[in-house]
Amino acid sequence: MKVFLGYLMVTFLIGVFFRRNRRLQFLAILAVALFAAFAYFFLKQI
Repeated sequence: MKVFLGYLMVTFLIGVFFRRNRRLQFLAILAVALFAAFAYFFLKQI
């Protein structure tokens, strides 16, 4: 749950920072999503 809230906060910050550039905003959110998925699977392995 804490991870989900952190993810929402990061996406919100990305939205604020890249408000003018839509493509950059999309790429940043995609990168965060991929990183979150990778971190989740990595932590599940341990």
